[in-house]
Amino acid sequence: MAEQELPKLKTGVRFSSPAPIFFTLGLISCSDKLSRHPCSDRLSKHLCYPSCPGICAQVNSPSTMIGQVSVMSQAPPYYRVVVATGFDRLLTYKPPDTTAPLDTADSPDTADSPDMAAPPERHAASTCAALVPGQLVVVPLRNRQVVGVITELGTADDSIDGARIKHMSYASPWVIPPKSMDFLIWFAAYNLISLGMALKMMVPFAAEVMGKSVNLSKQPNGAPITSNAQSSDAPINLSQQFDVPINSSAQSSGTPINSNAPSGTQITLNPNQQDALTQLIARNAFAVDLIDGVTGSGKTEVYFSVIQQRLSQNPHAQILVLLPEISLTTALISRFEKYFHFKPHVWHSSATKPQKLKIWTKVMNGEPAVVIGARSALFLPFTNLATIIVDEEHDASYKQNEQGHYNARDMAIARASLEGVPVILASATPSLETVQNVRAGKFAITKLPSRYADAVMPSIFIVDMRQEAGRPIISSALSLAMYTALIKQEQILLFVNQRGYAPLSLCKNCGYKWRCPECDVNLTEHKSQRGLVCHYCGRRQAFPSECPECTLKDTRVSIGFGTERVIEAIACQFPSARSLIVSSDTVSSKKAWQDAIGAIMKNEVDIILGTQILAKGHHFPNLTVVGVISADHGLSMCDLRANERTYQLLDQVSGRAGREKKRGSVFLQTYAPNSPLIQALANHDRDAFYEYELKDRNAHDMPPFKALIAVIVSGDNEINVQKESRRLAQAFADMVAQAKGACVGQGNTEAQSNAPSSKPLNASQSEQSNAPPNEQSNARPSKPFSPSGLNALANAQLLGPAPAPISKLRGKYRYRLLIKTEKGGLLQPIIKLWAQSQNTSVDVCVDVDPYEFL
Repeated sequence: MAEQELPKLKTGVRFSSPAPIFFTLGLISCSDKLSRHPCSDRLSKHLCYPSCPGICAQVNSPSTMIGQVSVMSQAPPYYRVVVATGFDRLLTYKPPDTTAPLDTADSPDTADSPDMAAPPERHAASTCAALVPGQLVVVPLRNRQVVGVITELGTADDSIDGARIKHMSYASPWVIPPKSMDFLIWFAAYNLISLGMALKMMVPFAAEVMGKSVNLSKQPNGAPITSNAQSSDAPINLSQQFDVPINSSAQSSGTPINSNAPSGTQITLNPNQQDALTQLIARNAFAVDLIDGVTGSGKTEVYFSVIQQRLSQNPHAQILVLLPEISLTTALISRFEKYFHFKPHVWHSSATKPQKLKIWTKVMNGEPAVVIGARSALFLPFTNLATIIVDEEHDASYKQNEQGHYNARDMAIARASLEGVPVILASATPSLETVQNVRAGKFAITKLPSRYADAVMPSIFIVDMRQEAGRPIISSALSLAMYTALIKQEQILLFVNQRGYAPLSLCKNCGYKWRCPECDVNLTEHKSQRGLVCHYCGRRQAFPSECPECTLKDTRVSIGFGTERVIEAIACQFPSARSLIVSSDTVSSKKAWQDAIGAIMKNEVDIILGTQILAKGHHFPNLTVVGVISADHGLSMCDLRANERTYQLLDQVSGRAGREKKRGSVFLQTYAPNSPLIQALANHDRDAFYEYELKDRNAHDMPPFKALIAVIVSGDNEINVQKESRRLAQAFADMVAQAKGACVGQGNTEAQSNAPSSKPLNASQSEQSNAPPNEQSNARPSKPFSPSGLNALANAQLLGPAPAPISKLRGKYRYRLLIKTEKGGLLQPIIKLWAQSQNTSVDVCVDVDPYEFL
């Protein structure tokens, strides 16, 4: 396609340039099969997460690529820098001024910081070649100092006024590893997150990393530093790394795993587990393996064995284990320590900054490490990554839905591909995306069809609540099972996926509903907090004395039930039983969580009332009865994955029963006993449910058969939000028409259209002329969109705009648009152009591969 200006659309709106980083880095579809992209072949062949696997980022500089130091033949050089802010552009800087005196007061000094490893020795550099791509620097940006990273080296061009280019303030000795930088760029491009925001994820405490004494409020005088953050080849003793002795037998090859037995004893993997281990340890390059095992089958023991093998094979190995929720780390770490006899690094939002800084520096220095963490651990700058393990891969908690949307499971697979290492997914209820990828032969699978040792799957009983007189909270069948378990001194888990006392309060006289004025949702009654609470914005108000509609007093009634209401029923029915609520309301701190789990393990609790934080990953040996109070909860949600999530949740919570020698029983209280979901659960026939759900998804062209991109338009004024949503929809329709015309003009029969042929879409890279020189993003010749991107646009379908199911959230009115396209298309640069053209009075948020539809 010839390079030309982006044509004006029929609406008369001319799109502004997308973030120039996309074109500076040369985004190219893997379908273009360009051999100069070392990771494109690997991604196109294997990576089917995310739905658009073909984005591959490569620095398009004539002098260097990320991670490669080129010899500069021209002087003075300039450096392209991305700063750890919301900026989505590359800035241009000169190297630090070597004529300025070295100010030791501003140099990184870690002697007083035991939590931070000392970086390489600082000294003045004699040549500018000392600065390398990936190096962390401090640069002036307008009236402040910010941390950034060098992405490429270059020389001056006609578009930049060299006299106005500023010097970097300081160059640190830290260099982000090349593969970590590759992942960072890929991640930002795929998820439509600014590269600066992505950098903040990888360097979450920039000032501390640059050195505690660096004053970022003023420009320090510093010289560039010769940077070499690669670790030495000398092996590091794991006992020194973790400050605890290592049991030599636990580090030997082939040692059996012991996670449930007392410390010091050993158990042998059963034949199914051993077969799984043999398959997994044979992986020496990128591959995706699914451990598909029923609840209690020993999936954790299998991937613990893999970790042990990797550590035995490579003394420098760094291994990442991702968990969906913080609550799962306590139990897993305890099991880990029993086997390995040392503590892993733990990374999640509750970890302190010194703890995280210590982990960050150890990983950056290439020291051996096992990191267990939540989704943010994926952004650690690993230098010797050997394996990534994603436990409970199906869990929706892997999806980040605020401040940058991404799916950590999908990104883990992408990072493993770029790093060239295997990735292991583990789940008793795999996501439909994973199931489809296994069926297509893109993922390998190993099955654990039975529970470990003598444990058997629980018996599942369907309780038809339509037959229960008086509609009690606890059915007669479940009550009888609970009485029997209490007599036997066994434990009971009642699952209620609703916090508080009641999800709805209304006036029994006029029907008025108490709703949140900031969000379009009902207020939830919380007796413990003596008021009504919004679970979205946190707004609280005292119990009203009268109805604001009819003004009558004492007419408010509670509809439905949550954990507080169920605990009242338990107290009435089982007054002598010791009960405990385990939810985010009652175990909000680490200590409270540990105390709750400890009490359960010590049999100090008879009846556990839990929400979904207890549904997975926990092993309670004495728990034999599970009651699901409302198995229908969640099925009526406005959500593509409502059925899938409900099945996974109920299957996981059912799996808490009878995990050892005592047979477990599960009671599903439902008003829809004949639904395919309930029947599949009762018959332990997961495959039947997956067949039903996949057939339904395929019939409606939904994931995993098609890809989705959600667009949320929000603002303070509902009329403006509505108008802007409609304008964006029309603009997108015009873009599709132009793309169809371009595809027809090129003889592309895939995009059939009656639309007249038009000029092919291009990306103009003009910059704002009034931007400061350092913020002019190194203009380059504009690039046309790739053929695969145009074809994907030509075949795209826009749904909406329509008010969001929650049409008002935290004071903002919300409209949604949903783009449906073929899997593997390269729509991101085009979507970026489109979304950036919005009116400034509204906010536009783009979510690639959405999980939430509220």
